[in-house]
This record gives sequence, structure tokens and C-alpha cells, in this order.
Amino acid sequence: MNDANKTAIAYRATEVEKIIGTSSSNFRKWCLALENGGYSFVRGSNNSRLFYNQDVVVLMRLKDLIQGSGMTVEGAVNTVISMVETEGRAESVHEPNSLEEQLANAFSNRSDIKAIKEKLEAQEQFNKLLLERLEQQQSLINQQLLSRDEHLMSAIRAIGESHKQIAANLESPKEEKKGFFARLFGK
Repeated sequence: MNDANKTAIAYRATEVEKIIGTSSSNFRKWCLALENGGYSFVRGSNNSRLFYNQDVVVLMRLKDLIQGSGMTVEGAVNTVISMVETEGRAESVHEPNSLEEQLANAFSNRSDIKAIKEKLEAQEQFNKLLLERLEQQQSLINQQLLSRDEHLMSAIRAIGESHKQIAANLESPKEEKKGFFARLFGK
């Protein structure tokens, strides 16, 4: 236990659950995941976890990453632990932040996440609009191709008919050159 924890107020699990606004099952799961990731909580005389201000902030960040960003528990744990390690190195140079400052940072992260969510939703709407326009354009192209194909087929049929008429006209003058008796008797 570091010197800051000796003078700080320790919270029980039920109090922290209410502070961060989560269920006890999620809370236990997140605490176990943090411990499995290398984060350590101070234990009381009956081996129950004691939570200090820094622990509350860590759990709030974890909740934001899991529920706000949709990260997996493992990914969020790794992110939070790396943040704690980075802040730990920074705290050796600077004074530790007050709980109010840490909570303000956690809430500003929530607003950042909210803004990102809103941007993603706007992007999804834009993508849907683009997809609808592409489908309309493809439908128009398909209709134009079908119309073109029908015109080509009718032109091909007309050409075929004209070829038949030309062939018939070429054959009929040959018959006229036959004599009267040949035409009469079919020879």
C-alpha cells in the first residue's frame, strides 16, 4: 500500500458499484479481469477488496471502454492497465491528481466516446444514403441496358426481315425470265 492509500478513504465493493453504476456481477468480473491482467487491489482483513480513489477511476475507465466503446473485457483491461502504468510513471514526476480531477478526466473521456459514437452514427447514416443512391443508379443503368438491348434486338430482326425480302426479290426476277410455257408447266 502506498502512502496516498494510507490516508485515503477506502470504499467497499457495493459502494464502488453504485459510484460507477454497474451490476455486482459485472463489477466482480471486471475486478477479476484486472487482477488477472496484473492490477492489484488492496485486501482487507477478511480478504475482501478495498477500493481507493485510483481504483474507482480505473474501474470507471474500464466501464467506459467496455460499454461505451464496445471493447472486449480483455482489450479494455490491457488498455486501462497500460494507462495506469503510464500515469504511474508520470506521478513519480508530478503530484497525484485529486479524485475530482481524475473523475473529471474520466467523464471527459465519456464525452469523447459519446462524440465518437455520434460521429460513427452520422457516418453510418451517410453510408446508408450512399448505398441507396448507388442502388438507384444501378437500377437506372440496368433499365437503360435493357432498353438498349430491346432496341438492338428489334434492329437485328428488322435487318433479318430486310435480308429475307431482298433474297425474295432477287429470286423472283429469275422466274420472270423463264418463258411463258415454262412458267405455265413449272419447268
